[in-house]
Amino acid sequence: MANDKNEMFKTVSFRLNLSRDDEREIYTVIESIENNEQFKETFENKSRFIKTALKDYINCVNAKEDTEKRCIQTEHYMEELVEKMKTEFLLALADHDKELIAGIINAVMQMNTGSEYGYQKVQAEEQTSMQKVSSIVEGILPESNGEIPLGAMDFLDSL
Repeated sequence: MANDKNEMFKTVSFRLNLSRDDEREIYTVIESIENNEQFKETFENKSRFIKTALKDYINCVNAKEDTEKRCIQTEHYMEELVEKMKTEFLLALADHDKELIAGIINAVMQMNTGSEYGYQKVQAEEQTSMQKVSSIVEGILPESNGEIPLGAMDFLDSL
């Protein structure tokens, strides 16, 4: 039983170099514990004061580590959120672009509805244009031989 008691209690000793200002200040505070009534009521003795000071220090270190972890987690969350918003914005923009192009194509179709042949030609061009738009929106560039389509300049002139 005596051996268990030795394992439950440990003595920690340390030296203070009184030629150093910071260590002399520590010594002065520790020695003033028993002479200062307020300290004596709060800490009872030097040992309790040192234990309390060390516990407070450990709690501060742990709190700082927890805060740093939460900051890192918040940064990761914000990065994920920004990426998600960026993706949603690009998808919404792609849908908007498809609707805009469809509106332009409808306007061109209404201008060329004078003849049945013109209407069928515009309808075929609309289908091809929608496929190209879908390809562009999905990140695939359409093939081009470097020439401007015949109706493109007429369309731009009519705007």
